[in-house]
Parts: sequence; C-alpha cells; structure tokens
Amino acid sequence: MKKYFIFFLLIGILLFKSQCFSQNPELTLQTGHSGGLKCFAFSYDGKYLASVGKDNVIIIWDFIIGKQLKILNGHVGKINSIKFFNQSYNIISAGDDGKVIYWDIKSGNVINSLNLNKPVYSIDISKNDSLLAVAGYFPEIKIWKINAEWMFFKNIPVWDKKDSLIYVRTSTVKGKKTFLTNSVCTLLKFSNNNNEIFATRATIHSINNEIRLCEAIYCNVSLGTFIKIREKANSFCYANNYKDIILSVFPSKIISLDIVKNRVNFTKIGNFKKYNFLQIAVNANDSVIASLNEDGLVYIWKNTGQYLKTLNQPGFITSAIIFNPIKKNLLIFGDEDGSISIFDINSDNFIKKLESGIHSITNHAVNKSGTVLAIGSNDN
Repeated sequence: MKKYFIFFLLIGILLFKSQCFSQNPELTLQTGHSGGLKCFAFSYDGKYLASVGKDNVIIIWDFIIGKQLKILNGHVGKINSIKFFNQSYNIISAGDDGKVIYWDIKSGNVINSLNLNKPVYSIDISKNDSLLAVAGYFPEIKIWKINAEWMFFKNIPVWDKKDSLIYVRTSTVKGKKTFLTNSVCTLLKFSNNNNEIFATRATIHSINNEIRLCEAIYCNVSLGTFIKIREKANSFCYANNYKDIILSVFPSKIISLDIVKNRVNFTKIGNFKKYNFLQIAVNANDSVIASLNEDGLVYIWKNTGQYLKTLNQPGFITSAIIFNPIKKNLLIFGDEDGSISIFDINSDNFIKKLESGIHSITNHAVNKSGTVLAIGSNDN
C-alpha cells in the first residue's frame, strides 16, 4: 500500500510541475526596429546598411548575410538624416535634438559630435569626405571641415529670413486656426565635385495640407553663393553619373532634369495629383527610378520616363526606400511596422527580409554585481 501511495504521489508532483512549466511564458529577445522606418543609408560598397526608425535608434546591418550587427543609441527624439562616409564605413547622423553625431560602427562608439540646439533635418558628406553640410531649423547651410577635430568652415545663407522656416505663421482655414509647419521634406546633397550643393525645402498647412512654401537651390560652397531653380521641388535624387537630377515637384510630379544642358528630360504625374512623392531613388546603373508616394505606393520608371509598375506589398505600408549601390536590381523597402524587405526588380519578387523580430532566449548570465546581463538567443 505504501508503494502505491509513493507512486501516485510522484505522478501528482510530475503533473503539477508540468502544468506550472507549461504556463511559464518563453523568454524572448527583440531585434530590429520597434517603430516605422524613416530612412536608410548604404556603405559605398553595399556591404552595410544603416536604418533609422521611429524608435529613434540606428541599426547597422550586414546586408550580405542579412543580420543585425549593432544598435546605436545617442539621439533624444527623431533622427532625420544619416550618411555613410564615401571612403570608409563610419557614419554621421542628425536629428530633432540638434545633435550631429560621428559614429564608429565597428565599436559603436561616438568619435565626435556637435550640438546645434536646433533641429537638423538633413546632412551630407562631400565625395572626398572632407566637408560636412548641415541643413535644419535655420536659414543657412552650415559647413564643417572633417578631420580629427571638426572645424567650422562657413555659413551660407540660402533661405530668405522673411519667410524662413524659423518663423511659424498662423492663419485661419474654414474657421479653424492652423499653422505653417516646419519643413515636410528638407534635403541637401553634394554634387560629385565637392563644391556644389543642391537643397530643397517645403512646408504645408497643418489642416488643409496645402503647400505654401516649396523651393530648390544650387549652392556654391567656395563662393558662398546660391541660385534658385525654376522647379518648385520638395525632394530630389542625383543620378549616379551626376548628369541628371530627379526632382519631386508638388503636386505629385516627377521631373528628370539634365543639369549639364539645363533642360527637362521628362515629366511624369503621380496618382492623379492626389498624393505627393516623398522619396526618390535611382539604381546603380541609372536605368531605373523609384519614387515613394505619401500613400505608401512605390512607382517604378525607366530612366527614359517609361512607366514600369507600381509596387504595393500586401500588409506593408512603405515608409522608406533605397537602391543597393552595387546590385542594380535590388530595391530595399522599409515599412511602418519596422520591417525591411528586399525587392528584385528583375524577377519582380520580394526575395528576402532582413532578419529581425522576436527570438527565443536560449541562455543568459549575470555578472557578480548584477549590473550586466548577457543573453544568447536562437538567432545565434
């Protein structure tokens, strides 16, 4: 009788422990972005991809194997712009906190930083990596010389102070008080000669979405001068040959401009002028143009202006795009949920997602003082 009692007691204990363990949630490790993608940057050789999300972090990916390498935390608030150096793997980022941060991506450490105390919307690095250009909540383009210690070079006033984005104006639309927002798309880029900068800005009313200010300029860095161009552009992208520039013009229009001959190659209209284009990308051999619309659709054209297709991945609201700088057929998509997908233009298929998401934790360890936790997961 005693044997049977011990037997059933053991069975009861095992059943109780099994039930308890089955109720324990599995420990997991979150990787990738927890918010929508805002912008991308590629290293010069296409090996590394940097992504910026609404979670206000920068993630460095090994694009070849599709794995997350590093998370860079340094900004407080939105990160608006990120750029790889043209001859190295280091990056510079800038955001609403006014910080411009120079990162070593291998160590994840900050090499240098600036604090401008006003939001920064766009940065770029000259092709020889000698100059840094900064545009933001101020009426000038600011230039620094890049070396061991950043040295301020000059301010180039480009936006009229009378209607500068520094000033937020209020008005009434249909009886409701509204205001002129900060720029919805402010962008600057160096040309290939290290001395010319192309820059755009645009503002809209907060209620009726009406464009009130939209313009583009060419800037000569050495002379500190600029000229306005005729087209009212809010965004743009240089072709890789730097002979053409692709402009996004309100409302919902793409213009290919030959900047050598100063003539328009073609003009294309978007979705019945209902939505505007926010980002433009050109592939590695300048044969294909992709443009991201406000509604998340991506339009694809040949460089001749011939329409090819509209991309709309089900359940995927695109928020950022970029072409791989080496492989002409690969277009990278970021969406509002933080996912990153790779589209092959040749096969017309989404071929891969960069590895992110939730992974089971397989082991962990804590140091003696309890201040550091190391975690291993099933994503290796």
